[in-house]
Amino acid sequence: MTTLSHDPLRTSGGPTDAGLPKMTIHTVLIAVRCWWHIALPLGVLLAAAAMVVVYYTFTPRYTAQAWVMIRTRAPIIVRDISPDDPQKFVQNQVELIRSPMVLDPVASDPGVASTPELADELDPVQYLRSNLRTRSQGGSDYYVIEFTSKSPEKAALIVNKVSEEYRALQDRHEKLLNHLTIRKLQEQRTAKEEAVKLLRSRLEVLSKEVLGTPAFGVQTAEESKPTNTILTSLRAQLLALDLEQATTSAKLDAANELFKLAEASAKGFEPAQVQIEAQVQSLPQVKEMKRLMDEDKGKLREHKEKSVDPKRNPLIPHFEKRVQDGEAALAKSLEELRAAARADLVKYGRELREAEIRELENQLRDLGVRTQVIKTRLKDERGEQRTAAGNALEYDLARSDYDRTSALMEAISQRIETMQTEQGAPARVQIERPAPVPSRPDEAVPYKKMGLAAAAAMCVPFALAVGIELLFRRVSSRQQLELAGQISVVAEVTALPSRVKSNRRQAICRDRQLFEESIDGLRTYLSLVESMRGRKVLAVTSAISREGKTSLASQLAVSVASATGRPTLLVDGDLRSPDIHRIFDVERGPGLSEVLQGELPVEEAIETGFSNNLHLLTAGDLQISPHRILGNNKFPELVAKLGQMYHQIIIDTPPVLAASEALLMASAADAAILCVRRDFSRVDQVADAFGRLRSAGVRTAGAVLNGIPARHYAYRYGSYYYNRDRAPEAAAPGVEEPA
Repeated sequence: MTTLSHDPLRTSGGPTDAGLPKMTIHTVLIAVRCWWHIALPLGVLLAAAAMVVVYYTFTPRYTAQAWVMIRTRAPIIVRDISPDDPQKFVQNQVELIRSPMVLDPVASDPGVASTPELADELDPVQYLRSNLRTRSQGGSDYYVIEFTSKSPEKAALIVNKVSEEYRALQDRHEKLLNHLTIRKLQEQRTAKEEAVKLLRSRLEVLSKEVLGTPAFGVQTAEESKPTNTILTSLRAQLLALDLEQATTSAKLDAANELFKLAEASAKGFEPAQVQIEAQVQSLPQVKEMKRLMDEDKGKLREHKEKSVDPKRNPLIPHFEKRVQDGEAALAKSLEELRAAARADLVKYGRELREAEIRELENQLRDLGVRTQVIKTRLKDERGEQRTAAGNALEYDLARSDYDRTSALMEAISQRIETMQTEQGAPARVQIERPAPVPSRPDEAVPYKKMGLAAAAAMCVPFALAVGIELLFRRVSSRQQLELAGQISVVAEVTALPSRVKSNRRQAICRDRQLFEESIDGLRTYLSLVESMRGRKVLAVTSAISREGKTSLASQLAVSVASATGRPTLLVDGDLRSPDIHRIFDVERGPGLSEVLQGELPVEEAIETGFSNNLHLLTAGDLQISPHRILGNNKFPELVAKLGQMYHQIIIDTPPVLAASEALLMASAADAAILCVRRDFSRVDQVADAFGRLRSAGVRTAGAVLNGIPARHYAYRYGSYYYNRDRAPEAAAPGVEEPA
């Protein structure tokens, strides 16, 4: 038994809104505890129904897979001439597979367009891009292109179309670029051949003047002397730079030629229609216009559905006009925005090509600077040699220029031959296995979906229970009651075990002892607290029925009579629905009703046969309205008379909210306690009843929270079991239902 440090007979304060509904884990626990016996079976039924619905509405889906090899490095026949980053190449190819260049032709195929998933899509290309998957197999060069559809044939068709279109696009691009590069290298080789002829003629003239021998005859001993190592290194570097410069120049010329061809063509930089549409639909103004139009359509549909006579509803034509105007404005805006988007995409495509050309130009410029540096160093080295050797070095310089130009021409020829040879190498991208039509669905039985549906369905009854608890806010603890209703909880009383047959006799005996101990604790508190000194008449009431007030009043009367050994009277004031006579197994009448109507004196109506110390005044047989027999100050006079006859009087009153005569009875008592049943009483009703009692001038001793489970009470307050033999008159009567 616990008490509060403040005075329970306070007269200030009242119901408050501190207990506004809040979703907490405590609320969920209350809902589960109070509703599990209903929610669990209902949840099982709903879960089973949800699983059946999912099973019979499940549509199997099929995933088709095509295996493609994307080599990080190109296959080599003679030697590697590829300067690109292998990882970047693979990333580019993966994005190319999902690009509009590949997916646009695929989506326009009639067979692909009839795929169930694409039939109702406004942007099938975007749907393909979102649902087409490309993944590497264990970090190898093998990649899987896959797509899932309700139709296994369509899934295989889409995957094969995508892989074929990608392969063709990749081949076309590689072949065109190689072809143009080789042609530009051939043009440079022709120019170098002319330069070699001129240098050969000049070298022959200098050879006759300086050496007196043919330049291309038998090599003399002088000519066979070792040359300067610095000059040899510089010439080798210059030759490598010249070759790289020639290759880059050929690529630049090829890129410029492709750019000119695109400019000459009417649709050279023309973007795909799906690209234009995707960019337009992503604009914020388009989304906002669609949202407003959808709102108008929703209101129009709502008015049509709810109107009894749609023809007479003036709002329907209004919203119809708004929808029509919105569609017209949207169509006009889309046309304007498509034109602007097309111009932007054309500009973007041109800028990409120009950026590629600028990159090649920068590379060529850098090679030119590096070449000029090597030439300057070579020229300085030659100047030093000329100072040392005189005019005889002129021949060596001419020979060096001829040899370098001839070597460059030979290197260009070798590069051309290598590129032509490498064109016959295996393709860098190959389709290893086209996608076969899948014969088995991805999931024969949708166990995961059935499990999720069952779990969701199982939660529905519990969610409803939580909603009910949020709405009704039932009392679950003394802290909640004190915070929400500003009510002092003077004691907690355990639930009284029902009189049922059970093999757990010892457990029931212990539960009954805890119940009696909690009642004794309440009685002890009421007898010792200063504010209750000298108060003989105690009214026990509740907000509504079935909150345990009759059980509490009966057990408290038994406890008082047993503890004091002095005359104690229990009055059944619930004239409408009396229960005391049933609990103590005595006759219902004559009782309080007959006494108040003056049919007999109170001494003849009191039942004294139950116990020497505990007497009963039953309700009697009510024939008229209780307000009529309680009026004219009859009940307070009767209470005052009984107070002279008994040491303690306990009155079981009707519920405060259901029967207003409870206020008359409670006001005639010295104090009243409000009975609250755990997990049954509602916070707002308890607070309302408490407020009515105090407004009527009733001195409230506080609230008693009953119905506490024995295990919970023992865990919180401890238990101290003992064996005792009680006299028959002190035995606590049992009840099966709280009153």
